[in-house]
Amino acid sequence: MNLHIDFLANLLLQQYFLNSRCLLIFTDDFNNFTYNGNLPLVQIGIKDKTLHQDLIFRYFGCQGIVIKNNIPLWTLQTVEKLIRLNFERFNSKRYLILQGSKTEETLSDILKLQELSFVADLVVVEEGPKSLGSGNHFITQENAVYSLWTHQYVGAGDGANKKIFLDLWFSDTKRFKYSKDLYGSKLVNQMGRELRMATFQYEPYSIIGCGVYKSKGSEMSTAVAFARQYNMTPVLVVNQEDYWGEIFENWTGVGLLGNLVLDKADIGFAALYSWEAEYHFLDLSNPLVRTGITCLVPAPRLAAGWLTPLYSYSYQIWIAIGVLLLTCIPGLFFLHYFYSKIIQRNISAKYKNRSRLFESSAFTILKLFVLQVVTKEEIPNGFNGRYFMAMMFLFSLFLTNTYSSGFASIMTVPRYENAVNTVEEFAASGLHWGATQDAWIMSIQNAEEVKRKPVYKTIVGRFISATEENLREYSKTRGYAFSVERLPHENFAVGSYIQEDVIGNFHLMQDDFYWEQCVMMTRKSSVLLPLLNQFVLRAFEAGLIGYWQNEAVALYMDSKVQNAVRHYYHHQDRNVVKLEWSHVQGAFGALCLGYCISLIVCLLIFTDDFNNFTYNGNLPIVQVGIKNKTFDQDLIFRYFGYQGIVIKNNVPLWTFQTVEKLIRLNLERFNSRRYLILQGSKTEEDLSGILELQELSFVADLVLVEEHRKSLGSGNNFITQENTVYSLWTHQYVGTDGSSNKKIMLDFWSSDTKTFKYNKDLYQSKLVNQMGRELRMGTLEYGPSAIIGSSAETSKGSELLTAVTFGKQYNMTPVLVLNLKDYWGEIFENWTGTGLLGNLVLDKADVGFSAMFAWEEEYHYLDISKPLVRTGITCLVPAPRLAAGWLTPLRSYSHQMWIAVGSLVFISVLGLFSLRYFHHKVMVNKNSRYGEIFKKNAIQIFQSSAFTILKLLVLQAVANKEIPIGSKGRYFMGLMFLFSLFLTSTYSSGLASIMTVPRYENPIDTIEQFVDSGLYWGATDEVWITSIEDAEQVQTTTLKILLTVSNVFQPIYKAVVEKFIATSEEKLRELSKTGKYAFGMERLPHVSNSVPLPENFAIGSYLKADVIGNFHLMQDDLYWEHYVIMTRKSSVLLPLLDLFILRLFEAGLIGYWQNEAVTLYMDSKIQQVVKYNYHHQDRVVVKLKWSHVQGAFGVLCLGYTASLFQTFWLES
Repeated sequence: MNLHIDFLANLLLQQYFLNSRCLLIFTDDFNNFTYNGNLPLVQIGIKDKTLHQDLIFRYFGCQGIVIKNNIPLWTLQTVEKLIRLNFERFNSKRYLILQGSKTEETLSDILKLQELSFVADLVVVEEGPKSLGSGNHFITQENAVYSLWTHQYVGAGDGANKKIFLDLWFSDTKRFKYSKDLYGSKLVNQMGRELRMATFQYEPYSIIGCGVYKSKGSEMSTAVAFARQYNMTPVLVVNQEDYWGEIFENWTGVGLLGNLVLDKADIGFAALYSWEAEYHFLDLSNPLVRTGITCLVPAPRLAAGWLTPLYSYSYQIWIAIGVLLLTCIPGLFFLHYFYSKIIQRNISAKYKNRSRLFESSAFTILKLFVLQVVTKEEIPNGFNGRYFMAMMFLFSLFLTNTYSSGFASIMTVPRYENAVNTVEEFAASGLHWGATQDAWIMSIQNAEEVKRKPVYKTIVGRFISATEENLREYSKTRGYAFSVERLPHENFAVGSYIQEDVIGNFHLMQDDFYWEQCVMMTRKSSVLLPLLNQFVLRAFEAGLIGYWQNEAVALYMDSKVQNAVRHYYHHQDRNVVKLEWSHVQGAFGALCLGYCISLIVCLLIFTDDFNNFTYNGNLPIVQVGIKNKTFDQDLIFRYFGYQGIVIKNNVPLWTFQTVEKLIRLNLERFNSRRYLILQGSKTEEDLSGILELQELSFVADLVLVEEHRKSLGSGNNFITQENTVYSLWTHQYVGTDGSSNKKIMLDFWSSDTKTFKYNKDLYQSKLVNQMGRELRMGTLEYGPSAIIGSSAETSKGSELLTAVTFGKQYNMTPVLVLNLKDYWGEIFENWTGTGLLGNLVLDKADVGFSAMFAWEEEYHYLDISKPLVRTGITCLVPAPRLAAGWLTPLRSYSHQMWIAVGSLVFISVLGLFSLRYFHHKVMVNKNSRYGEIFKKNAIQIFQSSAFTILKLLVLQAVANKEIPIGSKGRYFMGLMFLFSLFLTSTYSSGLASIMTVPRYENPIDTIEQFVDSGLYWGATDEVWITSIEDAEQVQTTTLKILLTVSNVFQPIYKAVVEKFIATSEEKLRELSKTGKYAFGMERLPHVSNSVPLPENFAIGSYLKADVIGNFHLMQDDLYWEHYVIMTRKSSVLLPLLDLFILRLFEAGLIGYWQNEAVTLYMDSKIQQVVKYNYHHQDRVVVKLKWSHVQGAFGVLCLGYTASLFQTFWLES
């Protein structure tokens, strides 16, 4: 029996166990096994139910297990238990159990073992029962029959361990009765066997539905698809609490992991990572997806507003500036002091007071740092002093410009606190972070990285495990961070406690704490794992896992939360908002500090013989005396920058009116002027009369001080004989009710207490809120700058909307002041005018705009704002026409090439003539037979030579007799053959290209070409040439330098001006139909070579779509200018307007409004035609017309005429 069963076992091992690296054979003292194959084996003897397990687990890779002893059931149970307890895996194990000689157990009882539920490949061999042999001649004493059977394993219900008969084997024939596959793959089709899947709700991995097939998620769908692939019935094993749970050392556990280790589930998934501790108890599949564990941290808040002015530089730069400042002040002090003491050996009076000298030095350095003028007296004498101050000038210029640039960027882009983005920043922030379970830190809490990097120890120590309810409450504060998973395809696994109402308060870290691979877990040494690994790889390669993940995110997770995490929408709202105190509190703090130390305001004092004024401050002053209503105005206008004006005399109203008149007549500007009018000792005028002055409408900051009337003081103890009380009042300026000059009482001041009664702000800014005061806007219809609607609010255009928005910003009421004729008009020397400019100079409008340029002449009468946009003044010129058809044959070569060809032909004719004439003389002298050929005169020889060369050029055959005799002649003609071949080939190619692509006249693209064309150009008003018509006469400006760069530059502009025509729109409309005139237009904005911007065009309404195709846009500009807004001279509105324009320009609103006006109100077809120059772009194939070939026919006719002339005249 032993020999027969060993033979059978060897047969089975040879056929079914070759995939195993080695064999494990379990025998005992009563049962030996003789193996005759080539596989290495480990034979383990069992005695008294003990075995040496160290022989099993040596990582030999033995997956074939043979049991031949008397206790096979105990052996199977023990081996399965040991496999589960040890590290080595036996996922592909295959059992062969042979009946022992004295088996103490019934082999059929193996079907009752629980371990058999986790074994797929098992075959039991036992001797056939005696009953099978009785009366059956097929079984004899010499013939032993063995039955081979296994367990069912597959199928639904409780029949998985059902006994399945496989085959019979006969020892005499050494053959099987049925020859079945004894180890057929039971795993490929499991016939509905349950696949118990442990999981819980965790998006987007596992989303529990009303049934297993209604459930979704990347891992859930993978597991369900795996079950379907191998015909298993997926069954959910959901743990409602403990989430992932944990495994204890006694092979029990809770949660998802507990279900797996307790064999309540076959596979488990829900963002399980490749945890080392769990690998001791369970098997891990191939990774499904890479996940990065990071945190949602509180989003950075706006930085403190009062620190805004300090953000232009880093603190290191501020320290460096402070050190330089403290170094420069002593340096300037010593230069002043030691030059006087050592060089001049005499200390002047002003240098004797050292503290005063040091104060003056500090004041000078501070003036430099705020770009204020330094007087000659403040510059130290000597070369060293001048060199020192020159360096300080350069340094202060650089410093203030870099500070201004940095400050502008900070006010444009809000500054936030430093965001938490890296692991180190998170550790330094002190934040705690939390989730629902400690599984979030299992990968790092015992890792070697934690021991080497304290930062990870800090992170693990700051983790908080809490319930979802507590985490939801924590999310409403700013004191906690929350763990999330960063998945592929920019998806995120975010806990349900982070909801839409709080997600905007959080910011996703850029760094991951760590990263892991998501895996599925199975029972240790599970037979399902190889199939699962293969399936996971195939699903990953097909992109199904990513698809299922995206599906789960899209259908079951909050898209707003996902987008907020993905794109970090916190503080991304770029809507224009009104400035709040938090935005500017730092700037106002600096302003208040500036007021306290007031270094830039100068005083202008007006006194007379009866009123003296004693000034005790540190500011420089100019005292102007008035006598008989006259004073020296040259003292005022010296560009000292005076904006503070004090009037204390007996004619204050006359002084006020005269100063305002002089300010308007002179070039120096006083836009920020501030008046203080004091009552004189013998005032001849009532100070209240100032309210009736028209000039007061253009002054905002004014305070009048006069002695309080006695009638108001009767019975009032506030007024005594020893006490003089002064009233301080101003005018309203603001408002809509026509009472802008209404008297407004400000305060009272007592001379004995030297205090104010109410302590009001006497010079509060009236311009910030003008309470509906009218802003009269002079303009005219001119797209896209000004598109006039039914009112100012409904009007459009880049400049009009700028003005309207400016009015709204400062609470003014925009009112349109339209001029329906004269367009821009002009200003006359008597301060009157017409058109838009006239409205401004006559004070009918406060601001004016509509493509107004920075004209020098108008600057004498009006103020000019900061530029809004750069415009290029150019022309639409008649488009180039098709070139004359009769010239077509000549266009293959340039005129230089034709001259070269003509010269070469003439030289060739002379050469051939010389060769023939020389031969003629030689042949005649020798009486050769060739002499008769050349017995002709020189004219005939020359004519024949010319005819021969022309024949070559038109590729006609040359007779042998026409070739000169001799090597020189043949060499000459050989070169001529090559030359004619090259010439005709290039000519034919050129002519073919000309016939293929139409040839047009040269377009007018440059200023020189425009002048040479002789074209006249026109527009509706002469303002189109205002910027250049007087340029050549300006001999003292930098413009003269530009105009005299070349000798032709200045005459060209003179010609451009002379060819300009100003006429009505109707006349320009008629001229546009002739195609003989050019028309002025503007290119908005200019396109630089490095930064291309969208081009818009300001085109007159007289150019319609029916004629625009006949015109071509010049490439060059005639000149360029800047759009500006004009105001009354020295208008108090200009500083606000300038600041507002700069802010609009930085925000891009001016360009947006311009594009809006062009799109909505201007002819888009005209804009497109001008922009892309569609003229003659039609490439449709057409039939040849006479105009195409009239040149060729002309050459043919010329040839016929020449041949007839030669035939009938020369030959005769």
